[in-house]
Amino acid sequence: MDLPRPGVYEGHAWWTGRNSTRDYYDRTLAEHTEPESLKRAWQNNPTPERYYLDLHLTGDVCPDDEDSV
Repeated sequence: MDLPRPGVYEGHAWWTGRNSTRDYYDRTLAEHTEPESLKRAWQNNPTPERYYLDLHLTGDVCPDDEDSV
């Protein structure tokens, strides 16, 4: 993910589908022992995980920030 500009950001993160994906993953590993079969089953996950980031810029980069070297 590319941010619009360097700086200090604050925000919230949330997700959907984590429990459903974990349950599907557990079932898939138990049911599919061949690598290709497992790959196809995982690609067809009916409830993929989704992650969301809601960020907003709160300040400029500090001049002494060690990441800016």
